[in-house]
Amino acid sequence: VPSSVACRAPPATRNIRILCPEVDTTGGGGVIEIEEGMTLSDVRALLLEELDDEQLPEGVKDGTTPFYFEDASSGMPWSSGQERKKRPWQAIEGDYTVVLKARKKMKSAATEFSA
Repeated sequence: VPSSVACRAPPATRNIRILCPEVDTTGGGGVIEIEEGMTLSDVRALLLEELDDEQLPEGVKDGTTPFYFEDASSGMPWSSGQERKKRPWQAIEGDYTVVLKARKKMKSAATEFSA
């Protein structure tokens, strides 16, 4: 092997467990593999790609229901700004768990006054 060609190991991956307590079946949520540099924003895109509709709260997969992440240990929600910075890889050694919850839809003012 020439010295100019470096042998690189494939990027290390860890599992992130996504819990969806709002899904009635035991199949709610799932596990996806993440890489070291990924943020929760990356996890958001990846889980929409990899998890099936029945694993997520109703409307999440097709984009009609917004969602957010909660820290599994504290129950505290993360804002979308925090999602762009939060790196689950750095949180703990080994696998990591987050909770996905559907955001409650707010009625628009026009809907309330039209009744």
